[in-house]
Amino acid sequence: MIETFIQRIIIKVIKNIFVLLTLLQLSCALNAQISPIYREIPDSVSVIENLTFAQYGDYDLQLDLYRPISTEILPAIVVISEGGFANGTKELNAPMAMMLAEKGFVTVSIEYRGASEALFPASVQDSKAAIRWLRANAEIYNINPNAIGAIGGSWGGYLSTYVGVTSGISELEGNGGSAEFSSHLSAVVGLSTPTNLVIFPPKMEWYFADTYIDNPTLWEFASPITHVSQDSPPLLLIASQTDDTVPYEQSIELTQVYAEAGLEIGLQLLPNDGHAFWYFNESFDEMIEQASMFFHKHLDSK
Repeated sequence: MIETFIQRIIIKVIKNIFVLLTLLQLSCALNAQISPIYREIPDSVSVIENLTFAQYGDYDLQLDLYRPISTEILPAIVVISEGGFANGTKELNAPMAMMLAEKGFVTVSIEYRGASEALFPASVQDSKAAIRWLRANAEIYNINPNAIGAIGGSWGGYLSTYVGVTSGISELEGNGGSAEFSSHLSAVVGLSTPTNLVIFPPKMEWYFADTYIDNPTLWEFASPITHVSQDSPPLLLIASQTDDTVPYEQSIELTQVYAEAGLEIGLQLLPNDGHAFWYFNESFDEMIEQASMFFHKHLDSK
């Protein structure tokens, strides 16, 4: 028990260092010609921090929950941070979670096990556990269990999208808790989203502990583009044409697959915003507006 507690503290420290380094990197972006976002919690929004949503033995994962100060039953959105598939923190996307809450949603910003802690499909299972937790606790937090969406950027966009298109695949559910509830999503927004992992071989070998040459089936199974079906939720993809980390063609490719299947898909290509555009004031507010309109369209009527 003591060893597990110490391990969790160490992991927390590592994740917090990752957050600080990311924020430092963002603050120096483009020689400070653009402004990293910072938002105070709106007066109309309440927050409950460090709620445990998944447990694996003595190891637990936590989320921060934001909701409008109201007793109204509301749709919910899972907010999943980027992390280069190595670390999943709940602090990085706090501004996104609180601003979406101000727009009329219950939001949860979650942590997940990255490749520094566990291999694929651990982070997928953690994301699905968060969705199931929302349904399990819907009455407590006045959530409509039939109206749950997800949003994320970069690796968080991957997880949001992959979870959305893999509803019903039992091996991806995991045993983190709330097993009697569904992890189905009704809408997804993906920002700078990897959709076809086979084009990222050097970067992804750590996540899979395998190579594409040795195990192409695994890489294809882990790609959102493989799982599009009539059960896939409405999807909005936003990508930058100047993204040098995740090519915007990844979003175009998934858009084409969605369109060929007759599914609802939206795509916006930004001309000059770079990879992590959602972290900067110049793009953040517009992204929040688009995402909130999309989620209201698909979740309010559930």
